[in-house]
Amino acid sequence: MIAVLHIARNPRTGVWSAIKTLAIAQCKAGYHVTVGLLVPSDWPYRADLRDLPFRVRLAYSPRVFGTAAFLYHLLFNHSVNIWVKTLISDHEASTHAVHFHNAWLSGALIGRRPAIDGLVQVATFHGMAANSPLLKQPIRRLIHRRFAQRLIKAGCILSSVAPPEAHTARDVFGLDLELFRVTPNGVEGGPPPSRQHAKSHDIVIGHVGMIDDGKGWRITAAAVEQIRSRGMAVHFWIIGQGPEQEEARRWCEERSEFARFWGYVHNAGINIMPQIDVLSLPSRVEGLPMVVLEAMAAGVAVIATPVGGIPQAVINGVTGFLVDRDTKQIEAVLQRLVNEPSILTNMQKRAYDHYRACYGATRMVESYEQLYKRT
Repeated sequence: MIAVLHIARNPRTGVWSAIKTLAIAQCKAGYHVTVGLLVPSDWPYRADLRDLPFRVRLAYSPRVFGTAAFLYHLLFNHSVNIWVKTLISDHEASTHAVHFHNAWLSGALIGRRPAIDGLVQVATFHGMAANSPLLKQPIRRLIHRRFAQRLIKAGCILSSVAPPEAHTARDVFGLDLELFRVTPNGVEGGPPPSRQHAKSHDIVIGHVGMIDDGKGWRITAAAVEQIRSRGMAVHFWIIGQGPEQEEARRWCEERSEFARFWGYVHNAGINIMPQIDVLSLPSRVEGLPMVVLEAMAAGVAVIATPVGGIPQAVINGVTGFLVDRDTKQIEAVLQRLVNEPSILTNMQKRAYDHYRACYGATRMVESYEQLYKRT
């Protein structure tokens, strides 16, 4: 029996989705699962906590920028220490695992408690920019480097959702590549979706997730507007929240004949994704985005930039298209999919097949179990 405690400070969008998906799948596999969250009072996902099959523990985290927040938790780490002690005392298990989800910043949460026999600690790197701003901020970089070194001193196993994260961690923090195990994200999917497209079908393009410049929603919006001006039948849906959500809302309201702003949707991967034909994600930085895997599991073709683990998930020309953060490129791809609907139908089937082969939730559970058991 495995008892696992997942710990995260203020998880958002894809990271929160990854934690939930993994924890639910582990419950189905017979694990004892607890999720401990350090969150500010306005953390927007509290409604998600209803009806989950695992225990959730909440503790306060100040609503300040990342470095300051983790320094706070380095000094005041009582909740995490209590959660770990409770994990050990409440569950007689062959393996006790504490799984952190804030990458190198998890070093601030790992605590100063004495080593506990049989306790395994894992820290997952969900995404890290190759051109990290820390490279130009020597003082802040030093602080973060010490967070990373605390993980090593504690014997923490390091996991990255895609190979580029490990290489960036090496360049920024001097972490040895051999310390990392690549453990891709996974999602729970349903039966193969049935999608048929005809020339008259209004193709729905979706932006799902964080609404900010880094995710490139404006780039997709401009491409959609251009092909609409040529009389092509496409619609654009924006699902999510973020610092630019009011701008996105206004943009959609001004173009209500073809655009719709949904805002935050609970379990969007299940409730919205099957209604979308194409996901567009021209991100600046990614790890292995859950939204891409959710799209594939729903039989949705993906247009995305080749960053992080996306090139492993999106096979260019087969399950989707890899593009630059460029309106013209996205416009050309969308025009092709509208004009040749058979390409879209075939691509959607192959996206689902690729998800089934490589990115199921069960496969993710098995991969992390190897880390927990140190095999």
